[in-house]
Amino acid sequence: MTRAITVIVRRDGESWSAWSPQCPGLAVVEPAAAELRGALPEALTWYFDGDADFEILVHVEQELRGVVVRIAQDAFGWERQLVAERLGAALGVEDQAERLRAASPNSAGEIVYVCALPTDPLPG
Repeated sequence: MTRAITVIVRRDGESWSAWSPQCPGLAVVEPAAAELRGALPEALTWYFDGDADFEILVHVEQELRGVVVRIAQDAFGWERQLVAERLGAALGVEDQAERLRAASPNSAGEIVYVCALPTDPLPG
């Protein structure tokens, strides 16, 4: 059965990096987005000991006014981008920005907001 592997992608300065919460210890870094896209299937196949029966679900992260915004690259990307734009607008209002930046950070010290839709299933 094909399993879905979530991959988080981010541009870090002059390079692009990817990691997956389902693949502890795996990180892929390439100088360009196209190269990263090309390297992901091979890296995941290696991680799963040659098992290439997976589908890659890409989520792109970007810094936005002091927080990190994560947007799934799926059929609803346009709608998710609108969520990101609304979050960006809220971060432009000082009292709203203060509350949004007061959220609990992740282990890297970042505050991450996922651009979810009402129809998205809850994890677990």
